[in-house]
Amino acid sequence: MARKRKRNKKINPAVMLVILILVLIAYIVMAYFESLNNGESTQDSHAPSSTSETVSSGEITVSSGELGEVEYHFIDVCQGDATLIRTPEGDILIDTGENSAEEDLKNYLDICGVDVLQYAVFTHPDSDHIGGADMVLAEYEVLNVIKPDFEKDTQVYKRMMEGIEAEGCKVYNALPGETYSLGEFDMFVLGPDPESQSKFGIKLDSNNSSIVIRATWGSTTALLTGDAEEPEEKSIMMTYTAADLGSMLLKVGHHGSRTSSTEGWLAAVNPKIAVISCGLDNKYGHPHAEVLAKLEAYVGDKIYRTDKLGNIVFVTDGKAFTYQE
Repeated sequence: MARKRKRNKKINPAVMLVILILVLIAYIVMAYFESLNNGESTQDSHAPSSTSETVSSGEITVSSGELGEVEYHFIDVCQGDATLIRTPEGDILIDTGENSAEEDLKNYLDICGVDVLQYAVFTHPDSDHIGGADMVLAEYEVLNVIKPDFEKDTQVYKRMMEGIEAEGCKVYNALPGETYSLGEFDMFVLGPDPESQSKFGIKLDSNNSSIVIRATWGSTTALLTGDAEEPEEKSIMMTYTAADLGSMLLKVGHHGSRTSSTEGWLAAVNPKIAVISCGLDNKYGHPHAEVLAKLEAYVGDKIYRTDKLGNIVFVTDGKAFTYQE
């Protein structure tokens, strides 16, 4: 007798669709919990500034971490200026001293372990502030340059601009009211202000085109002045209040020259610490005696000079400055 063939049962398409959906949901849930176990996150609070920065209207903000220490290194470059600021989010160099001091500057930066500069700030185009700029741009990775919108027809300035172009870094012409930040460390630009200076009949020359920065970390403040002289001090005071200018630490303008640090300026800043960058037995007689006398009225014996002390380092935890002997 012939056997009766069994008929294969077909799966209902609707049932198949439900099964596929359940499998897909299970896969998504498993992947989600696996990412949590691996500690993955869509944000990295310590991401490098080269990949996490946002730029708008001259303002740069880098993702911030927990408040730690910031170091201010006022480097002895003889008769010139060079300041290294070390933050938890990266390093900032303000000015470079003369070309003749670039070897000393490089040695100092290398000892500190500097590889990348988040910012190089060239306050104005005089050689005692940008003489080593071409070396810095060639030897270190520089991500951002801040400079004044003021040119000078010198070989030193041309070498700096060629170095900037070769490095390919972002360039910002500093304008008053802008803030450049690394995490919780802020640099607020007070000057130069060409419009304000023109309005009040103040001549914009090299020194008075200096970038003037008020830096803040926690509740501590530092005023970094380049070679700003009386005209630029006057212009800034016409724009900002004493509350905007008040700073615990003052990097004294123009190496302690009598052309800077007017009575009104010091009264507005009201510093507790003064730092002067100048060369030993320099031909200009910096710092001038009358400036030292005015500073003593505010800071007492808290005047720190590179010609007397060499490299000067202050550390701040966001509450106070501590001198590192």
